[in-house]
Amino acid sequence: MRLPAGPPSPYEMPNNTQNPVEKITSNPVTSRDDLVSLLHDLLIPLQAGQSEGGARIKIGHTGTHFDQVAAELEGYARALWGLAPMLAADPDNPKFSGLKEAWVKGLDNGTNPNHGEYWGDHIDRDQRFVEMAAIVSRYY
Repeated sequence: MRLPAGPPSPYEMPNNTQNPVEKITSNPVTSRDDLVSLLHDLLIPLQAGQSEGGARIKIGHTGTHFDQVAAELEGYARALWGLAPMLAADPDNPKFSGLKEAWVKGLDNGTNPNHGEYWGDHIDRDQRFVEMAAIVSRYY
């Protein structure tokens, strides 16, 4: 028995384009342009899991021992290790235009105690401490 076709997977691409994993793994990373493309190709799938306010990224279930908000903050903040230096070096790169706005919006909302996507106050031995380094990198 054949099941009816469901909606296309976000990882299924038209025949003339590579899927996201192929774009990443086939990149030779031999030039700055390759590195810029790699960063862009890594961030695009993350953006699909970004919350409306931009402050959290949920990419599926995790095996973490910390709370869900901290896990979603981790998803957001880890991208800053690549995005912050890229924007510091080339803030007007058109390839990162939409990504830049989404992550800046997320930073504003995640650090605002009056916003629904606030990352929360830290406690002893909190994952939020780990993510602070990436968040601070945005400013340098």
